[in-house]
Amino acid sequence: MTTHNMPGISLTASPTKRVKTIELGKRIEAAGFSGIYAPSFGDCLGLCLSLAHATTTIRLGTSIQPIYFRHPTELALTAAYLHEISGGRFSLGIGVSHAPVHNTFGVTEQVGKPLSDTRAYVESMRAATKQVGELPPIVLATLRDKMLDLAIEIGDGAVWANASLSAISKQAARIPADRITAGFHMGNMLPTVVLPENPSDEQIAAAAEIHRKTLNMYVRLP
Repeated sequence: MTTHNMPGISLTASPTKRVKTIELGKRIEAAGFSGIYAPSFGDCLGLCLSLAHATTTIRLGTSIQPIYFRHPTELALTAAYLHEISGGRFSLGIGVSHAPVHNTFGVTEQVGKPLSDTRAYVESMRAATKQVGELPPIVLATLRDKMLDLAIEIGDGAVWANASLSAISKQAARIPADRITAGFHMGNMLPTVVLPENPSDEQIAAAAEIHRKTLNMYVRLP
């Protein structure tokens, strides 16, 4: 398994800034970052497709594509296309997302049990390979142990969002060493503020305020 000194970057393309975002993706690759991962707010698959054409070496992935938004066979078709076009650089991160997002997009009737829904979705995607071609690695969004165990069982990796340092080491220890050696993907999407080497108290306070605003949405989730 390749070890990178540089982290991956979470990147989204907001309206009116999409062309500039692709240019930024090229700069991220040139700077030596280990990957670009597109979150669910925004067209994460569309962004990955553009980046697959605009870059040549950097890893790409969704973090994450909500499963209730797209039929599994249709998503398998898109994922297989991205896998082929990117030369194997793409990984498909999927997850159940959150209740407020389900309400916004009107998919509440499709939502069932996270574990059984995710298992069935992955099974349906993999059953479509004869039609769509080879699939990329499938990475499951996980916060708790049961979903992590499912990722170990049926997935090619796991990704956390804002996982706490007090819990992540214990969860990581659940992953068998042979799976890690085989390339089991592990990622933790964390908001980050870059400070100078010796930041002032004012700079530290400003960074903390940015984090409070960023994490406020997550704290209020059911």
